[in-house]
Formats: sequence, structure tokens, C-alpha cells
Amino acid sequence: MTVTLQATGAPIGPEHVAALEQRIGQGLPGDYRQFLLDVNGGEPEVNYYPPAEDLGVSVRDFFQLGSDDRYISLETHLDVYAGRVPPDFLPVANDDGGDLICLSLRDHDYGRVYLWDHNWESNDDEPPTDENLHPVAASFTEFYRGLEPYSAAT
Repeated sequence: MTVTLQATGAPIGPEHVAALEQRIGQGLPGDYRQFLLDVNGGEPEVNYYPPAEDLGVSVRDFFQLGSDDRYISLETHLDVYAGRVPPDFLPVANDDGGDLICLSLRDHDYGRVYLWDHNWESNDDEPPTDENLHPVAASFTEFYRGLEPYSAAT
């Protein structure tokens, strides 16, 4: 399905993506990198990804690089969730329930999409684990193109 985004971020260039890659210490999956360059986040009009492992995901918004009066930037999300989300996962979107949609940056499943469940995150005195991360899609492209209206999924 073709996904239309509203409230996309300001246009960015390769230098903005390179700054993010420098910050996280590695390159982004190519499809996500291109998404940022093409639209820089936004609110999908169709926002439901059908259940993967009995877990449907509803996307509120894809994070954008850079600040905006209306949305919290991807960079700010990195700051807010540092020490809460494992460092080898990149938050790229919010779901409607306050969880995060993340991309794996691990070698063995690089680019795979996961749902980070905030209800099961590690305690404050423990380092974050991947126990509250649930696989959703094999790639950002699969996830993004698989979004559909909620009514069609029920």
C-alpha cells in the first residue's frame, strides 16, 4: 500500500544523516537512510501494521531529524531513551500506546524492526536488555510498505 505522510519534517541533506550516523557510531540501514532523506519523518495516514507474533503495531509518527515546534526530534528521543533502550537499537517512531518502533543495529539482524514495550523495560538500576523488544518486520521498507488502515486489519 502507498503510505502518505502528513506533517513531515523539514528537508534534510546527507550531512544531517551523516551527523546522526556519527552520533550512533555506525551507518543507518539504507532504506531508513533514504526515508529520512526523502521525507524526514511524519504522521502516516494509514498507520497499522498487522500482527507480527500476535502483536499489531499502530504508528503515531515517524521521528524526524532536527527540531520542530510540533514534534520531538529523533535526536531528542535518543537522549530521552539513552540507558532505557539498548544502545544497539535506534528508535524511529512512536506507537499509539507509548511504545517505540526501533531498528536493530546489531550485526545478526541489522535493519530488522522491533517494538520496544515500555511496560517491561529494565529497572532503573539495571542496564537495558532486549527482553522487552518484539520482532515486527524484517526491514524498515517491509514495515513501512506494510502499513494499512486499521479497519482493514480487524
